[in-house]
Amino acid sequence: MVEDRKRVLIFAGCNDKKLISKVSPILDVPAVERVYLVRMDAMDFTHPKLTQYPVVPFIKKILPLRELYRVLVGIYLILTKRINLVIGIRFLMHGVYTVLLSKLLRIKYILLFIESPSKYEGSNFFLKAISSASAIGVRGSSSERFFIDKGIPKEKIFTPPNEFTLPKIERLQDRKEYDLIYIGNFIEIKDLPLWIEIFKSVKKQREDITGVMLGDGNLFESIKSLAHREGVYDNIDFVGRKKDVYEYINRSKILLMTSKLEGLPMVAVECMSVGVPAVLPDVGDVKDLIKDGENGVVISSRNSEEYTKAILELLSDKKRYSEMSNRAIESIKIFSEVSSHENIVQIWTKLLEKID
Repeated sequence: MVEDRKRVLIFAGCNDKKLISKVSPILDVPAVERVYLVRMDAMDFTHPKLTQYPVVPFIKKILPLRELYRVLVGIYLILTKRINLVIGIRFLMHGVYTVLLSKLLRIKYILLFIESPSKYEGSNFFLKAISSASAIGVRGSSSERFFIDKGIPKEKIFTPPNEFTLPKIERLQDRKEYDLIYIGNFIEIKDLPLWIEIFKSVKKQREDITGVMLGDGNLFESIKSLAHREGVYDNIDFVGRKKDVYEYINRSKILLMTSKLEGLPMVAVECMSVGVPAVLPDVGDVKDLIKDGENGVVISSRNSEEYTKAILELLSDKKRYSEMSNRAIESIKIFSEVSSHENIVQIWTKLLEKID
């Protein structure tokens, strides 16, 4: 029936690739009539059901104005487009706007956490926001347990995976150019000073160690300067943000991550899909993806020596590296089956059927 169709307002940030994987399955749910996306910039993606409302250019650089603009656009859409569901993708500030407008105008809302929810521990607003949500989307079992511990009924929690398709590239097993690779934003939460510290520690025992760092962010230049000061700059290629990350992944041996917080990192999925195992911290939902010592290495501390030991062991033991590489590929083949577009559409279809 027409009255059952969903007209959805989405507040979101994150990069195009990640956001498309989140939004496109929602658009293909039969019960969804229209989706209105409020975002800083227009997403490089079109769909017959999608209308985008990016911030107008002349106020983008004025923080208070651009945030006020998004809120006002949200109110306008709710009042004029018969919005009956609001979705916030990432809690700050998109989830905050979702909660405030939904409560103000009495509309149901869904919060989709692509980050670790533990970063909001202790916030009373956060607790009230999650308790009133019609549903909460998480990245994995650790995040699910977090919300259950906060008193959220399990039936309100769902886990929509990021859409992922196995890359159609030939796996490069020999002649790897880089020992270590990093792909992501150069921001504080990624703890890239620790990444450089680990690289330096490995270099002390393996002088010819090589690395490549992909991405950008407000700490890009400071991390390059740190690499200079620590004497490892000449061993690392800083290549900036690249559209085709597989070109570099396929030429690398190990993904090294040092994040303080994560959800379930898709960069690890991408690397593992072509046989590049990950060495990464025990944060967020990474253990849903990595079985320590089998298809990757999970480090339980922020001690650079533990990372160094794990990396050196993998680089020096070709048999163990090969076995871990092959198991990484097999685990992502299984992951890709549940991460298909069709499967995620079904997850959203069943969820929205329950939200009247």
